[in-house]
Amino acid sequence: MRLSAHASAPVHRLAHEVGFGRHDSLARGQAVPRPLTSATKPSACSIALVVALTFIGVSASGSARAHRPATCHLNATPGTGPLRISQDSIGILPVTATIRRLRRVCADARDTVMSSGPPGSNEPAFPGLFIPYRGLTILALQYRADLLESDMPPDGWIVAGTNGLLPGGVPMGARWSTLWRRYGAAQVTARGVLVVRFCSLPSLLFTLDVDPTVVVTSGRVDLALIPDDAAVHHILVIGASLAGSLGNCP
Repeated sequence: MRLSAHASAPVHRLAHEVGFGRHDSLARGQAVPRPLTSATKPSACSIALVVALTFIGVSASGSARAHRPATCHLNATPGTGPLRISQDSIGILPVTATIRRLRRVCADARDTVMSSGPPGSNEPAFPGLFIPYRGLTILALQYRADLLESDMPPDGWIVAGTNGLLPGGVPMGARWSTLWRRYGAAQVTARGVLVVRFCSLPSLLFTLDVDPTVVVTSGRVDLALIPDDAAVHHILVIGASLAGSLGNCP
């Protein structure tokens, strides 16, 4: 996965907006969030990714909503069992595959639009592919243009649901205590929605279905305050260059 030339410049601005700094919370510790700063103006890509992270008011329109096709065959083995989600692939689909290749592998994929506001609003909207799979919602999104560019890969993937397997065989339905124990040190931002980035999985961003205010005390973010039973809301898969811009774990 890569950003287009005109979209790759403001990645440090994106890090500032998302809120991951080089000293955000790590495993079983506290830290004051220190976002990276930049004078670069926000681009459509940076705004889009923040929207995707928060997933507040997002609606899918177009053929993906009107048409519910049969599940695509995305597993390496026959059937519709749990789909493996990693930093490099969604099932058999490499995250760097072009839109054209995704359509060829999954003929039932449908064009869709991710909107950051309610229908009819003037909020930004971004084209993507809705890829059907039993028990999951899979969106492959581009932020560089109003229409999908078939010979370019997605800029990001959003996966939601429970019929998936995370790295190490962890079910997508696993709760926070399991995720933290398995993946260890993490960065976190609690700006409107709780987003966790494990240092061992820098290209995967997890939104948790929990009130972000419960993890902040006196301006500090404490992972230990996240309820043990907090569930994954969405997973965002991003490219290596963008992941690097969000800051490294100390």
